[in-house]
Amino acid sequence: MGLPRATVSDPVDIRELDCQLPLDAPVSYVALELANLLRLPLVGPDDRPLNYALAVKGAGILDPGAALSIPEDTEELKLRVVPHIVIGSADSEALESRVDESSARSSDSRVVPVSETRALLHDDNLDLRSDVRIDAEIRRQIERFAAEDRHTECAGLLLGEVFVENGKRVIYITAAIPAREALVSRTSVELTPEAWASMLHERDIRYSHLRVLGWFHTHAGWGVFLSDSDVFLHRHFFPHPNMVAYVLDPTTGRDGFFSWHDGKIGLCPSYALVGDSSAEWNQPTSKKKRKLRLATGAALSAVLCFGVVGPYIVKNDKRQVEPPVKPVTVVQKTSPHTKEPTAPIKTYILGKKDNLWKLCKRVYGDGDLAKPLADYNGISDLARLQVGQEIKLPPKETLIKLRETRPLRLD
Repeated sequence: MGLPRATVSDPVDIRELDCQLPLDAPVSYVALELANLLRLPLVGPDDRPLNYALAVKGAGILDPGAALSIPEDTEELKLRVVPHIVIGSADSEALESRVDESSARSSDSRVVPVSETRALLHDDNLDLRSDVRIDAEIRRQIERFAAEDRHTECAGLLLGEVFVENGKRVIYITAAIPAREALVSRTSVELTPEAWASMLHERDIRYSHLRVLGWFHTHAGWGVFLSDSDVFLHRHFFPHPNMVAYVLDPTTGRDGFFSWHDGKIGLCPSYALVGDSSAEWNQPTSKKKRKLRLATGAALSAVLCFGVVGPYIVKNDKRQVEPPVKPVTVVQKTSPHTKEPTAPIKTYILGKKDNLWKLCKRVYGDGDLAKPLADYNGISDLARLQVGQEIKLPPKETLIKLRETRPLRLD
């Protein structure tokens, strides 16, 4: 019998290839080779080797430590390569104890590609301006998931459809799958292969009619931004122009979408809430309910004034007017000129290898705020920072003003 043949894709089905798999090789070795063939990163944002596993589409995960063995009666094997990756700042010592370095080393396994890598997404009109929309009930479901423990981070997948309306590329999110198998802490989410396999299995079984449009995660008290590890995850595992990241801070209620702009990831100036449905987690949306309502040019101005548009239904590129079913509300993100309520002062306990520059880069997105943060906390000597020291974290605007008003040194 020849080598077993499989079709293998990346975690979110952007590309795939056909290959022959070596029998009796460790699954972790085979997964690493396949990750390399699919142009997935082999080193993570912390410069540690990334581990990968193999998840069977529509089923579970293969034991990474076991030898690869395919049942003889298997006619068509479809696999996904899924990473073990940490979003945020996990405790490095705890992570080291869980990482299996064996899969990051070279192996004698030899995967034989029998096809070129194929693109699975063939979206047109990528030059059009993106318009991000999310079903209002789906956002509430994400909020409820985050509220289960407001002091730890959480994550999950976003699903939906993409279409063109009034010269815009609409990214419409109609479902979400929480990563309930992930390992979480106050500052990180660890997406294990089991967490990926659980989410993707749910997608295959219940949401096969929808595509992955990105991911969501929370920052428990840290605000709405993308950390270096967040950007790494999005850039390497959600690289398609129609994939977005949704960030929610459950302690303040602030949120925002990040999307691709000219090859860079940036905050969307606004997004739209669609309708007021009563869908539940993991409840597939019927085709009838999934028909997309599109606004007329005249009603588009009503979005800003009244939060309601006259909808359309799109089916087979034929459009017809229908009475309003799902209102669309545009959520405008705060501009620098908008006055907001004073945010509460948060605190952070310094850990090993922490410094104020890294802390400011992670929390405020600007490491140069380290000196104003030191001044705010009455720290005159940055070399004397101690593990366990409490650092007060005022709003970013406070540190910017402090930096601007600090007297210039006359050296």
